[in-house]
Parts: sequence; structure tokens; C-alpha cells
Amino acid sequence: MNNPLVSITIVTYNSSKYILDALESVKAQTYNNIELIVSDDCSTDNTIEIVNKWLNANSTRFLNVEVLSTDVNTGVSKNSNIARNACHGEWTKGFAGDDILLPTCIEDNLNFIENEPHAQVVLSNSIVFFDNGLDEMIQRPALLVPDFFNLSASDQYEKLVQHDLLMNPNSQFVKTCLLKSLKADERMKYMEDRQFFWNCTNRGVKIYYFDKVTVRYRKHEGALTGYPGKQLLSLNYNDSWAAFYYITRKTELEKRNINTAKDEKRILWYLVVKYILGNRGNLVMRILNRYVEKWIQKTKYYSNIDY
Repeated sequence: MNNPLVSITIVTYNSSKYILDALESVKAQTYNNIELIVSDDCSTDNTIEIVNKWLNANSTRFLNVEVLSTDVNTGVSKNSNIARNACHGEWTKGFAGDDILLPTCIEDNLNFIENEPHAQVVLSNSIVFFDNGLDEMIQRPALLVPDFFNLSASDQYEKLVQHDLLMNPNSQFVKTCLLKSLKADERMKYMEDRQFFWNCTNRGVKIYYFDKVTVRYRKHEGALTGYPGKQLLSLNYNDSWAAFYYITRKTELEKRNINTAKDEKRILWYLVVKYILGNRGNLVMRILNRYVEKWIQKTKYYSNIDY
């Protein structure tokens, strides 16, 4: 295996409760040639203080360390762009301040790439775990289209247009030059992933699949408002989904004469409900999300742990 520099980026917003777990998981990597970039989106808690204190004791573990912060809250997409722009590594592994890398995450991805020299974007499996005690599950990318990763880049793009696929962005391992050239669209403040996968495949970059768990993906109640876009039901995430639909997806569906009525109705109902709920919206979404999590468990939407 070659020894390329790998940039690990952690994007944070009010992540003080979990950031030490994230940082320790980076420190514990079996691969050594790492730089660490932490980009904070104007947290109102002591996330940055915790990060700086931890780095004072652990910065020598990394080839390079940078801590970035914004003066105002800008959203996940801009925060991700800030982190990516600071990367110097050949490859980038990005994740959120409330998630955890498995110890061999970087080493495993590099070993996979050594056997797939054309790969520039690699997705793997994640363990979904809950603070409220629900059972852990494995989340696999493109679950609704089992043959997705056997397709060419152009055919993958067609599947992304036709299906609103869950692509497991928390697991992605990406060539840094590609990540910098396909910046997150900041008009979609809380959804940085969908547009990236669409742009990759539309430009002929195939998405590869590595069938191994590399990340622990935390689901918790605070994520609904503290770190939007990390759960199925979130006002901020749905705002960004609507923006993505009108900016990108609707045009592609219409080109293929695919009926958009279902999506239009979904957005209309969402906006009506959001207007009616007003300031109570996040509370209602929090309650609904608990039921959705239980539904996921009962229907086994994700696979059981089997790694």
C-alpha cells in the first residue's frame, strides 16, 4: 500500500457532547499519515474550546492540524466547503462531529483503492446507533437499487435521477481534487451530499462500493435542531431537499418525461404543514422522528448487524 496523505475533516455545530468521541476515533486510526481539519459553524456551546484543549495534548499525532470557524452560522454545505478547501491530502475522509470512525477506516479504504485504481469516490457501510437505546443497524448505500454499483457512471446517474437514493454520505472516501472541484451547493444549506453524487456521475465519475463497515453514524434527538439534516424528519433538511428538487431534480425528471406530480405534492404539503406549525414545527418533527425510528426497526429497512 502506498502512503498518501489523507485529510480527515470534521464539521461541527454545537457538538460539545460528542466531539471527543469523534476526535478520539481519528486518533485511534491504524493509518498514520493523516492531517486533521475541524471546521466549526459558529457553535454557541464550547465545541471549539474542547477541540483546542484536545489538540493541545494530541496534535503531534497528525502531520498537520487546522481548526476553522465562522463568525455566523452558515449551514452544513458551506461549512463542508470550508473544511474541504483546507485539505492538503490526496484523499479526504469527511464526517460530522457526532459520528465515529472505526479504527481501520482509513487503512481499509486505502486497501480497497489499491485494488480499484480507477476509484475516486468510495462508499461503504455504516452502523446506525441511537442515543435513545434502539438497536444498532447496518446502513448500506443505494439500498433500493441492489445493482447500482455494478453500473457505469452514466447509468448510475440515471438511477439517481429516477430514485431518491440513500447514498450513505457519512461513509464517503473521496479523491480530494474531485471534492474541491465539485463544491457543495450552498443554496442547499443543510444537504451537501445529493448534488455531489449527481455531479460526479453526470461527469463520468463512477461511485464504487466497499462492502465493509467503516463508520458509526449517530442518531440523537439534539441533531434535529442542533445539527440539521442528520435524520429523516427535519425542517431544515426538508427545506434543502425542496431547493435541490427545484434547482436540479425537477429539470432532469422533465427531460425524461417522468411525472413530477408526486414530488410537487410532497413539497406543497410540507410547506403547508410547516406554515401551520410555525414555531412548533421542530417539536412536532422531533416527536414524529421517534416514530419513524421505531418504524425503521420494525420494517428492518436497514440490515441487522452482521459484520
